[in-house]
Amino acid sequence: MYSLFRINNKWLSLCSIITVALLCFTACKKVDDHINEVVERPWVVDRSIGFKWQGTIKQYDYPTGLLVGDTMTLLGNFFLERPGSRIRVGNVNIVPLDTATIPWEISASWDPNEKIGRNLQMVRFLITKEMGIGSNRPISITANGITIEAPVIGVRQISAGLNRTDTTLWVDKLTGWMAEDMSHYQRFTNSMVNNPSVTGNGHVYFDNLEGIYRLADGKVTAVIKNGRKFTEDNQTFEIEHVASSAMSFDEQTLYFSVAVIEAVPDASTHHILRLCKMDMASGAVKTINRTLVQKTGDITETITAFQGDAATLKLVAGHLKTTPDGHVFFVNIYKARNSVFVDWYTIYVVNKQFDAGVDNVIGNICSLSEAGQVTSLVSPQFGPIAGIPGYPAPYTAGFYPSAEGNSLLICDKVDWIYSAGLLDLKRKELLSSSGTQVATYRIMSYDTAADTRSLEKEMPFGVYNFMSNNMLLLADNTILMSVNSSWVAANLQEQTLYCYAGTERGMAGPAVEGQNKETGKAKYVLFHEGMKMAGMDKQGTIYYYAGDGDFVNGVKFYKLYSKK
Repeated sequence: MYSLFRINNKWLSLCSIITVALLCFTACKKVDDHINEVVERPWVVDRSIGFKWQGTIKQYDYPTGLLVGDTMTLLGNFFLERPGSRIRVGNVNIVPLDTATIPWEISASWDPNEKIGRNLQMVRFLITKEMGIGSNRPISITANGITIEAPVIGVRQISAGLNRTDTTLWVDKLTGWMAEDMSHYQRFTNSMVNNPSVTGNGHVYFDNLEGIYRLADGKVTAVIKNGRKFTEDNQTFEIEHVASSAMSFDEQTLYFSVAVIEAVPDASTHHILRLCKMDMASGAVKTINRTLVQKTGDITETITAFQGDAATLKLVAGHLKTTPDGHVFFVNIYKARNSVFVDWYTIYVVNKQFDAGVDNVIGNICSLSEAGQVTSLVSPQFGPIAGIPGYPAPYTAGFYPSAEGNSLLICDKVDWIYSAGLLDLKRKELLSSSGTQVATYRIMSYDTAADTRSLEKEMPFGVYNFMSNNMLLLADNTILMSVNSSWVAANLQEQTLYCYAGTERGMAGPAVEGQNKETGKAKYVLFHEGMKMAGMDKQGTIYYYAGDGDFVNGVKFYKLYSKK
């Protein structure tokens, strides 16, 4: 019995040793597998680190806010040299501009003085609009069958700015310009600059009685002149007058609404209007809509279609506007035929007086999709034509789209002056409104200089004119406009405002001593109410002009930017 017990103990000891060995082997294998998994697993540096690059200590911070066209840099371990590896922003695979391996030293957890060397992979790539616009664009990294999520980033088309007075703002004069043939222009009737639009790279496009023009590198050049002929589908038409135009933010597509001359029987009794888009690279023109407008007559026309396929609508596009993310907006200035003779063509197409209030002009604010679909967004509340869909507004000739194209600044009330409302286009309701024509706004003061800072804590604010490009909707949806001697940025919802450029004292009254400059440090520039805003580029530079009706000295173009 004792011997048997001893034998069994020997076997038990041997079994224990084998079991422990097996467990050790299994455990070691798991550790090895885990090490391999860690080594083979993609990862990204999502915090601030320092590293040495080309002999210089560099600081890296994970990027969170970028503009379309910016170069983004990621550090980590991406295995981009291996098949199946990829980095995606939104639903788009990045295209690396370049990659590099960077040596990186970290402190050991057991001894801060002991350094552990590692290699980081660096990849740089362009942010494109196809990656999506918004504050939470996802980034995923896939390698060796494993996918991880990096921290989200914000992508904008336009720099958001400081949301306060920027003391580094500076004004440069770009150029002075006079229209080529001033014999066409009538004082108080015609402007040398209409429908301005600004591209991401800071080029300004506009139209007038003679055609469509481009301002770039301090020079104004013609893009399309009256009399130019285009051929599309074996049909030729000649530009007679430009009613409206707008360039896309990426400067690839020019939209224009024009009266044309065609060799067709209808030409003797009708004005022929076309809404077109031109590919700037090839020069190819595509007609989105062709509409006939009867010149004279007493035939009454009933219109029931205000949205849908653009090619099927009665449509003349006035006030064409584009947004950085590709939205296109316009006011439909088509005039239904009636027994009251009005020179609609001269008022609306030639002189571009879209707020003339001519009887039976449709007057709804619309959007145009890439597929050519028109959506009626805002309808004239007191217009003569019934059944127009959209948010009802008392005045529709002027509007200002947001940078993302998801809201419009419109007139939501009108008396002797206007009330401004920010309309959410998805929910079809006002996000905010000034509420009354003139309200008391709280002044957000950032100036500490005794001779220029605001002496008041509040001031009255109102929108006096929706036309003539006297306003701009900033990236954060605050209104930028000239008030007295300075530019004011107003938040409708919070009923607050601050001095965007000029002096705080100049917001409430005459310019202070020294605020009389045309260019230079923005604080001392006189921003009079005759200045009009063309738009903003992707860096947040604002382009504006003055003297568009000065037929003696010509129009002057400027830019307001941060000079750091």
